Amino acid sequence: MKRKPRIDSAIILQYLQSEVDQNIAEIRLIKGGMNSQTFSFQSHGDSFVIRVNSNDYGFRKDAYAAKHFASKKLSIPLVFKLGKMAGGYHTCISKMAAGKNLSCRILVEKSVAKLLTQVMEILDVIHATNILEKGFGYFDGKGEAVHNSWAQALLSIEHAHYLKWEKTIRETCMEAAVYKKLVAQLKALAPEMPNERKLIHGDMSMDNAFSDGERITSVIDWEGGQYGDPLFDIAWLYVWWKEFSFKDLYKNHAEKKGIVLEDYEKRLQCYATFSGLGALWYLAVSNKPQQYELLKSRLKEIGVL
Repeated sequence: MKRKPRIDSAIILQYLQSEVDQNIAEIRLIKGGMNSQTFSFQSHGDSFVIRVNSNDYGFRKDAYAAKHFASKKLSIPLVFKLGKMAGGYHTCISKMAAGKNLSCRILVEKSVAKLLTQVMEILDVIHATNILEKGFGYFDGKGEAVHNSWAQALLSIEHAHYLKWEKTIRETCMEAAVYKKLVAQLKALAPEMPNERKLIHGDMSMDNAFSDGERITSVIDWEGGQYGDPLFDIAWLYVWWKEFSFKDLYKNHAEKKGIVLEDYEKRLQCYATFSGLGALWYLAVSNKPQQYELLKSRLKEIGVL
């Protein structure tokens, strides 16, 4: 697995001056992000970001999402240019997201509950977004997904060639017993999941949602985007935002909105299993054993492992 790029800012600045605007005088590193190195810059009075990654899979999905999913209620930064620089690194230049990400907001807001409500409301908007293309599961840079059903998409994690499970178990901290248990659980649950086909963001971290304090102003990073059961996003939040009881928060939110949650617990367990397995793989191949163990503990805590 290729690691996050570590390119000197002077090289990035030179690239921008050559490819975008020779008058760009300064760039600033934006911390965060697991796979892309990110900088902000100014050009002709507007604010932009450039991301650098070893591949352009996520960048192309961001461009598709901005073009096809953005609306008055769902702001997604417009992608202006996809490119490639020396060393084979891919670049993506887009508008700076409006507002501040929730990692910043949660430190200054007096009402955390207000921010959490904003997250649930923007997820409702995402899940109601019209989907043009066919298929279930992860969509690509053309908006296309290859699976014929939601269950098939979920079960594909067992044989996805890029995950290389045997090698991962042999060469990393990924444990065979953990893998087998989660796959068995997924096989038991996936066929019972509703064959819904809604837009899923798939990675609603505090760094990927921006707010002005009153509403979510931008949603970025659509690399984990899928077509399937919208409760997948809620399960993801349940696993990762452990400081907040998202299972109960969303249940209360759904009741107020008149959203029917059939087999709620079972669906959360299924999608937490899928998300947990994928995340454990990522942490293992990224050589992050401490974070791997923390996630294992969290999965045990919520009854998935």
